[in-house]
Amino acid sequence: MPTAAAPEAAGESVGPDPIAGVAAQDAERYLLALAAINLSVYDWNIETDVVDHPPLGREFRRRWAEPPSTGAAWTRVVHPDDLPGYRAALRAHLEGETPRLECEYRFLGGDGTWRWIRQYGLALRHPDGRAYRMVGATTDITESTVRDAALQAARAETERTRAHMQALLDNMRDGVGSAEADGTYLTSNKAMFEKVDIPREQIIALGTMQNIWRHQYGNGLVPRIAATADEHVAAQFELFRRADGSQQVRQRPDGTWVERSFLRMPDDSRLVVVRDITELKQRETEIARERDAAEAARAEAEAANQAKSTFLATMSHEIRTPMNGVLGMLEVLEHQGLSDDQRAIVATMRSSASALLRIIDDVLDFSRIEAGRLDLEETAFSLAELVAGTVQALQPQATAKQLRLTADLASGTADALIGDPVRMRQILFNLLGNALKFTQAGSVQVHGATATLGDGHTSVTLTVEDTGIGIDAAERARLFQPFSQADSSTTRRFGGSGLGLSIVRRLAQLMGGDVQVESEPGKGSLFSVTVRLRAAATGVVGPVARVANTLPAFSDNGGSVLVVDDHPVNRQVLVGQLGLLGLAVDTAVDGQQALSLWRPGRYAVVLADIHMPSMDGYTLAAEIRARETAAGAPRTPIVAVTANAMRGEEERCLAAGMDAYLAKPVAIARLSATLGQWMALTPVSDMPVAAIDRSILRTWLGDDDATMRVLLEDFLAGARDNLRDIQAALAAADMAAAAAAAHKLKGCAMSVGARPLERAAAALESAARPGDDAACRTMLAPLARELERVAADIRA
Repeated sequence: MPTAAAPEAAGESVGPDPIAGVAAQDAERYLLALAAINLSVYDWNIETDVVDHPPLGREFRRRWAEPPSTGAAWTRVVHPDDLPGYRAALRAHLEGETPRLECEYRFLGGDGTWRWIRQYGLALRHPDGRAYRMVGATTDITESTVRDAALQAARAETERTRAHMQALLDNMRDGVGSAEADGTYLTSNKAMFEKVDIPREQIIALGTMQNIWRHQYGNGLVPRIAATADEHVAAQFELFRRADGSQQVRQRPDGTWVERSFLRMPDDSRLVVVRDITELKQRETEIARERDAAEAARAEAEAANQAKSTFLATMSHEIRTPMNGVLGMLEVLEHQGLSDDQRAIVATMRSSASALLRIIDDVLDFSRIEAGRLDLEETAFSLAELVAGTVQALQPQATAKQLRLTADLASGTADALIGDPVRMRQILFNLLGNALKFTQAGSVQVHGATATLGDGHTSVTLTVEDTGIGIDAAERARLFQPFSQADSSTTRRFGGSGLGLSIVRRLAQLMGGDVQVESEPGKGSLFSVTVRLRAAATGVVGPVARVANTLPAFSDNGGSVLVVDDHPVNRQVLVGQLGLLGLAVDTAVDGQQALSLWRPGRYAVVLADIHMPSMDGYTLAAEIRARETAAGAPRTPIVAVTANAMRGEEERCLAAGMDAYLAKPVAIARLSATLGQWMALTPVSDMPVAAIDRSILRTWLGDDDATMRVLLEDFLAGARDNLRDIQAALAAADMAAAAAAAHKLKGCAMSVGARPLERAAAALESAARPGDDAACRTMLAPLARELERVAADIRA
């Protein structure tokens, strides 16, 4: 202990003994109590600085290395860090500032370790207040201090964790709180108070979830769905009790939206989560608005597409109707016994009208593609026949310009394919037509090849190479754009709509392919189109039917034909065509008039337009079918004859009860072939057919008879060579060579208008391809006779 100041004068009187008068029995009790609580008693004479240790608390004293006998020795065993505090506490008591001494500090134990003690003391004082003696006790609190330190550390860690978790919760955007199972409020994060619109202090004061809900209802903080506050609280508590995680959504007074859910915790308390879903609600609103806008746009687009389709159908009808009159009447005129000059004039008119129709078809096709209304067929066809037929159709144009037009297919090329032969022919026709148009000398070559893609698909590549004017890089860049040609002078010089190549590319892309071009000015061009088609089984594709040039006529044993059309030109065309076929005709201007004329068995066939006033063709067909059913009468064939050439029209006509479909303009050959399904076909007369139809050449050469004669002489010489090649091939049993020679003769004959010779060569070619030697030998004599007729015609 620190040494206290000595009294000022010796012998100074001392106050009464504070324990004087204590009974011996009580003194014993004090001693036993001291022993029981293991206190070590000390008695410090402040004036002599001697510390006496009574024989109590021996167990405690054994922990001292040596019990300090003086105040100075006492201070030496106090831990240096604790010594200033100890001295301050001792001085305060000795100076009368505290009623007693009580302090804790570390001391050096007998085993060399620092231990904690708690020291108590009470100073005895002279009358003047000076302390002269202090008696007290010490006790070892090391274990409790360590426990307290651990407890304090645990509390500090708990508080740190709590503060950390509270900070985390307060920084969450979602409101999170908890409550006991009976609704007693426990805690919440900062966001919770904001989202329920009640300050923290007020929530704490409300104390329970029930009071909070009642407060919200009473202050209009929640929608008043329930009739009363009690009903609202009961409904909320039921959700709170279930605590199944279900979500309740409400709108706050400020217009924002929150979503609340209750979850059951392991101790059966409740976790309350309130989430701001305003952005989600706004997004939902935006999505709904966008969906509505998209739906409106889709409906508008569909309406626009429908309007475009209707416009296309109307345009197709309105344009094809007069074109039907022009081409139909020209065809009728051709069979009126015209002179060669008249035939040439008609041929020119017919060629011009056909060119106009092709332009119209290009515009309509492009419009269908743009509107997404052009669907592709899935039909088996022969690639070789398609290429050969297209080349054959354009051979006269090549011959007229003295161009060499050839076609070949690579070895191993698949012939049987499934796709849209009409559109494939359109692609090749456009490419060949352009090549012939822009080539003034040299040749145009068609090459075809296929490659197996797997999964039953085949890649088909068709290339058209010419020796024409060529195209530079700038012009190639815009070559496939709609209504575009190489330059404006091209249109003036060669004509055309500028849609052909654009349609080629669109069609190729619809078939899973594309078209490419390689060209240089003055060096010709090479167009290559690749499409993806399906392979057809061998034998599925049959021979391509050929339409004869001679017109069959019908004997008058099958009844007359009823023509129904509201347009007088269309009626006149059909009457003229049917007249050439030797058929009797009645006419009607609409469905109602036709129905008044029709009787079961009266007409062999009804030819009906589709779009007519009063009663259209669909209704007419339905009425006829209904009357037939009611009367038990046989079915009258009904053929739709319409200028509406839009996709799906034929299917709609057949579904309406019609039996066939013809798109205007209708050629006599197609008309007769269709009628032949129901009417007996017998030749009325066998008019001789000229060996050469010179109107074909006049289309290209005009009245230049000298050039025509030279051309025909050259043709005759080549044809004789072809015949000799056929004879030699048959003698050598080389059927492939015979077919090739016959094919060449067929193309040349078609070019100059020698139709009978063309058909004879085509028949021999068809027999030679499968190797029918006997049939070929049988057809050789008719072929030779036709060639002699051609020679006689040329010499005449």
